[in-house]
Amino acid sequence: MLFHSDSSEEEEDPDIPLELCRQGEKINLSLKEWSAAILAFKESGWEPGGDLDVYSTPGIGIGSEDGLAMQEAGNELWRMIDQNPALAESVGLDIDLFFSLTRFVGRGQFSVRESAPAINARTTLARIRE
Repeated sequence: MLFHSDSSEEEEDPDIPLELCRQGEKINLSLKEWSAAILAFKESGWEPGGDLDVYSTPGIGIGSEDGLAMQEAGNELWRMIDQNPALAESVGLDIDLFFSLTRFVGRGQFSVRESAPAINARTTLARIRE
């Protein structure tokens, strides 16, 4: 189940820094890395509850059910990698990061948001341009 904040939508840059957050936990990664992880979860059996691109939109919240299903798919991919280590190269991002993400997503709902430093840099740039 997805939930979306009321933040305004902006054009996405695949290299923008993101935070996956829940109370007391945070993972920093790029939009490109999160998009690769989402694709790996999908290709490993996770069935998204909506359009795949929605899951990488800053400001989106991802519910517990989707997170658990992502974790199950990630665990399945880990079982396949254990049997065939060459599959690790097909994940599309650092395998240690993917392992951390697999553990993170299954521990309850979380939000995907643009990192504070990226927001601050964009705000500063906008002020300079004024």
